[in-house]
Amino acid sequence: MKSILIIFIALISITASSQVVELCNGVNEEDVVNGTYFKDINDTFTPFLGVWQYTNGNEIITFKIEKVTHFYNAETQMYEDFLIGNYSYSQDGGSSYTINTITPTLLDETPEGNPMYSSCVLYPDQKLDMTFYDVLLDKGFGVILFEFLPGSTTQMQTTLSNEKGAYGYFVGEPEPNFNFSIPTSFVVTKL
Repeated sequence: MKSILIIFIALISITASSQVVELCNGVNEEDVVNGTYFKDINDTFTPFLGVWQYTNGNEIITFKIEKVTHFYNAETQMYEDFLIGNYSYSQDGGSSYTINTITPTLLDETPEGNPMYSSCVLYPDQKLDMTFYDVLLDKGFGVILFEFLPGSTTQMQTTLSNEKGAYGYFVGEPEPNFNFSIPTSFVVTKL
């Protein structure tokens, strides 16, 4: 009976450890079993977490980047860690906001519930690409790149751009808007 219990525990340990996969390692969802956990094992998200701000006179842009851990995706039947982000933009020194998705209360941990999302840091400790949904313009094909300034852990160059590639639209609908409601290039500082 003791040997059966030891074998059972060993099998569970092997199965559990084989289902945890490091993010961005080239393994695709098709290559793993249901229940696999794509985990930020090496804490590649950590340097980007927190509140980041750009100030230029009365203009203030604030980003809040947070890590979601062990999120269950019902569609893929897998668990994953990822980053979500929210932002605010003020043109009068913070008295009012043109847009503000940063809330002090309940956090929506779904990728769709936040204007910024990333499942991977392609260049650990240096660059982070996130999808960017411009809430004010109702535009969802933006990309925001955060890149640490050389030798800094508290300042990042931030660049907003449209996704690369062709954009189609249906006849009779307006053409895609390639503009953004916030500036597209600036340096943010960690608060």
